Amino acid sequence: MGDLGFSHVVHVGQPDTSDQPGLPPVPAGGCRGPTDGGNRRGPAGFWTRPDVLAVLSLVASGLVGAAVVTTTTPAPAPVRQAPAASRPREFVGPPAPPKPVARVIPTPNDALRWAYDDLITHVPPGARYYTRYLFDALGSPTSAKTSSLTLNLLSRGSAPVLPVAMANGHLVRFDIRWYAPSTTDQAEWQALWEDFRFDPLFSRLLTKQTLKLYGLTEAKLRPVVVKETTYKTIYEPGPDPKHPLAKKVPVITERYVSPFHGVDVLADDPPDLDPLLLHALRRYTGTSAPVVDHRYFKFRALSSIQEKGAYADIWGGRWLELSGTKTAEQTFGKGFKVNGRKPTDEDALFHSLGLGNVNAGESAQQFFDRLRSGQRIALGLSGVTGGPREIDFFETAATAGFYSGGSITGDLGAEDVTEQQHPILNLRRPFRRAREWIVPRGFNWLFALTNAVDGTLAREVPPNIAAARNIPAPHRTRLQPPIDCLDCHGKHDMWIPARNEVKDLVKAGRVDILGDQSGHTFLGDPAITDELRRLFMGDDRYFSQSVRDSAAKRFLEMMGPFPGADPTQSDIVRVATAALVSDYNGYWWSSVTPREALRDLGFDVPEKDAKRLFGLLVPIDRQGSTAYTQELGAVTFEDIRVSRLAEGMPTRRQDWAMVRSFAAERARRTTYPFGGNQAWLAKFGSN
Repeated sequence: MGDLGFSHVVHVGQPDTSDQPGLPPVPAGGCRGPTDGGNRRGPAGFWTRPDVLAVLSLVASGLVGAAVVTTTTPAPAPVRQAPAASRPREFVGPPAPPKPVARVIPTPNDALRWAYDDLITHVPPGARYYTRYLFDALGSPTSAKTSSLTLNLLSRGSAPVLPVAMANGHLVRFDIRWYAPSTTDQAEWQALWEDFRFDPLFSRLLTKQTLKLYGLTEAKLRPVVVKETTYKTIYEPGPDPKHPLAKKVPVITERYVSPFHGVDVLADDPPDLDPLLLHALRRYTGTSAPVVDHRYFKFRALSSIQEKGAYADIWGGRWLELSGTKTAEQTFGKGFKVNGRKPTDEDALFHSLGLGNVNAGESAQQFFDRLRSGQRIALGLSGVTGGPREIDFFETAATAGFYSGGSITGDLGAEDVTEQQHPILNLRRPFRRAREWIVPRGFNWLFALTNAVDGTLAREVPPNIAAARNIPAPHRTRLQPPIDCLDCHGKHDMWIPARNEVKDLVKAGRVDILGDQSGHTFLGDPAITDELRRLFMGDDRYFSQSVRDSAAKRFLEMMGPFPGADPTQSDIVRVATAALVSDYNGYWWSSVTPREALRDLGFDVPEKDAKRLFGLLVPIDRQGSTAYTQELGAVTFEDIRVSRLAEGMPTRRQDWAMVRSFAAERARRTTYPFGGNQAWLAKFGSN
């Protein structure tokens, strides 16, 4: 995985020391920089020169170090100056950064071209079938890092592997075998990856209603072949010639059906993509989605909620599936029992962590019963749920040399208000309605939610227990793993400070532990009293600090040094999770404005110009959408979801996804007569 030598290729985890293609070179020699003494201001116009501004913009973005800027312009002759006290005070340094200007950015077609060139030139033929690409139109210096973090959080492997960044950070390449090492894992990942074919940036999303709205027909779509298996009975000679043996044999028939047979939405080829490139990439990689928008990938990979219908196909979360978090039936098989008891999903999770002993009949509750000293705390008021909470923490089996502390919280619902349900009043066997799992698994973490009453896996926290505080109003605050877990815990280096109230109350001298009422009266039982004192009176400070240190080490291994973190990378967890959550929230929770829509069409423009340019780029479609009615005559139909953006009205990501390919088709017809995006923007980009 060395430097590929293609365009601009670097490791995600390594510093980028290559020249930036397309930028003017900075020759050596000439006057010194603004903080270098001597001619402090430089020659006239020095700080507004394009080559100097280009370098300064790179310094400001963190792509290059703040080195001394040099130029071939000769230094002026020394000028005799008045004493310092008599000279007016002057500002030393470069001027304010220039105002943002409209520019052309890479399009999905560029991504296909770069991916194809890289695949043919640098990927061995035997590895192409497993190769996938993630695309970032803006080429953010942090997007490749957060893509690496996402892939390694999903990984089922034993060690982190960094993907390869190329094309100035616009493209990231990886091999699915790096994160799914076994043949079973690879087969699951390859099947799951087909769900990313619904990426709106690389597909045209079609429903039956879309066909009617745009005057399309199913005849123009690829038909679907359905294989049906029926059985017929044949008779074969048996021992008794008068009584032949009956035998059923399968008969497989094929028939063509509607493309919408059994589905709510189709992912068709968008007209703005080069069909030859797209089909060639699909042939070599064996997938319908060789290149995927990094934001779309992160959204689905870090979500668990699936819903139904078209939403499930396009946006449904794939965290549990990609990370290999499985139910008891998926782990042990249907009908598996030990001592007449079927294991729960919680039992399967403990089994996957090397903690429980399902084969011996141990349940999750029995595991909690044998926690050692100092491994539980109880709160009367949690800062996360706003109600009582109990936290169990423990060490898992050896995990790749990292400290292996994990925690499982037990939470109550809004209806749980009696003494039998309060964790401080039930120290030995506290009642739990839901559990949050954040437990090291290999070099990454298991993020999961379970229903503590029946032990089943859950995809979101019930609204009567907790809500996601990071989701902006007025959106629904549904809490799901792992994105909301990362957002909440990442701000605290993966361990949220929690007060052990039982220990504090005992140390204050006001109360002492004399027993427990977890289903029975244990008051005065010395063995129970001693067990509870050991369980709650241990020192958890070492554990919490070890978790934070381990998390920083894990993050550094999963993506390398992160831009914006301090030189020691001690705050890498906070900085990296904030960037990852920003990618997620910016894609899903932020409304699509004309400026954001233009970015999906290959233009990055200032907000003040976005409405005007979108209206010019995506005019009303008068080609193929004009109908004649007896009452109104010629009528051109327009999609209101496009018109909203043309009038500067923001729209939902879901609505823009359904019409982006149609807007891109119009934009291509607009720019084609001018010779492409760059020439069109040069003519219409400025007022």
